[in-house]
Amino acid sequence: MPSIKFEDQKKIRESQEDYLKTIYLISKRNKDGWVSNSEIADVLEVNPASVSEMLHKLIKDGFINWQPRKLIRLTKEGKKMESE
Repeated sequence: MPSIKFEDQKKIRESQEDYLKTIYLISKRNKDGWVSNSEIADVLEVNPASVSEMLHKLIKDGFINWQPRKLIRLTKEGKKMESE
């Protein structure tokens, strides 16, 4: 298994933070707090497949609740990360 360089790890964390911040901001403007994949893609100007890939990472790390083809919501841990 190839190792990930520190610089790459930092980029991954920064990217995760960008997604968490985006999910947080969209959830605040949506009445029920849920966010769609397409809303994230539109705000970040990325394709939906890229969003799905990152969402799987955020699930694995416990930052969001999401099922493919469903809406997304930050977990308590995700909200905590966004407030730091």
